[in-house]
Amino acid sequence: SQDLQAKGIQVYHGLSNEIPLDLQGTGIRTVITIHDLLFLDYPQTYPWLDRQIYRLKTQAGLAKADRVVAISQTTRDRILHYFPSLQNRIDVIYQPCSSTYYRDPWSDPGNMEGITTQPYWLYVGTIETRKNLLGLLRAMSTLLPQERLPLVVIGRGGRHAQICQQLGHQNGLDIRWMPDFRGDLRAWYQGATALLYPSQAEGFGLPVAEALLSGCPVMTSKGTSMAEFSGEWSITVDPASIPSMAEGLRQTLNPSSHHHGVQARWAMLQILDPIQITQQWISLYQELASLTF
Repeated sequence: SQDLQAKGIQVYHGLSNEIPLDLQGTGIRTVITIHDLLFLDYPQTYPWLDRQIYRLKTQAGLAKADRVVAISQTTRDRILHYFPSLQNRIDVIYQPCSSTYYRDPWSDPGNMEGITTQPYWLYVGTIETRKNLLGLLRAMSTLLPQERLPLVVIGRGGRHAQICQQLGHQNGLDIRWMPDFRGDLRAWYQGATALLYPSQAEGFGLPVAEALLSGCPVMTSKGTSMAEFSGEWSITVDPASIPSMAEGLRQTLNPSSHHHGVQARWAMLQILDPIQITQQWISLYQELASLTF
C-alpha cells in the first residue's frame, strides 16, 4: 500500500480473484475480477490445499473490494449464490479474445501449414474431469463408424488424460493428441468441422468465442456461460447425457453454410467488441476514481 500511495494511485484492479490486504483506509478504491468459483462448485476436482488458498483469497478480496466484476452472467449468479450480500456492487463485463481473432478469417486466413485438409473435430482445453472429454469420447463411441470424424485434442492433462486415451483406444476412435502445441490456434479453428466443448461449467469459455470469431461451428453445453453468450449460434447439448452429445455430434456433420458462419462471427463481434469492453472498464475506473478521498 505504501508503494501505491507514493505513486498517487487512485484505483487498484485485482485481475484474478484477489487484491492486497492492506489497502483499506488508504483512500485507494478497489475493483476485483472474479473469473469463476469452480473451486466451490467442483471441490473434488481441486487439491485440498489449493481449495483453501483460493477460498481465503477470494473471500478476503470480495469482502474488501469496492466493486466486483464477473466475466459472465453465469459467474455473477454463482458469486451471488455464495455471497448474496454483494448484490449491489457487482457488474458483468465480458472478456475479449486475443486481437488475432478479430481478423476476418476468410479475407485474412491463418497459416494452415501442417493442418490436415481432411474433416476433423477439434477439442481445445485442459484435460480434466469437469471439461468432459471422457463423456465426449463415450458419445463418439456410440456413433456409427461412418458418422465419426478424427478428433484433434489440443491440451494437456495428467491421469485423466490417460483414462481418455485408454477409452479412445478401446473403442477404436481416431484421436490426434497434441499436448505440447504452443502455436496459433486460429488456423486449427478455421480448418475444423466443429469445435467440441461440452464442459460441465466454465467461468466464460474462451475457446467457444475464439472458434465462432474464426468462423468455426461449435457444439457446447446448455445452461452454461458458453451458451449464455453463444446463444443461437452454437449447437447446445446436455453435457451429462451421452445421447444428447451424440445427437449434437451428428448435427455438426450437417453442412454449415458460410452465411451462418458470417452471422455467428458478426454476433460475436458485437458481444465481444474490444472497444465496447474497454469503455466499460474505463467508465468503471472513472466512477471509482471520483469516489477517492
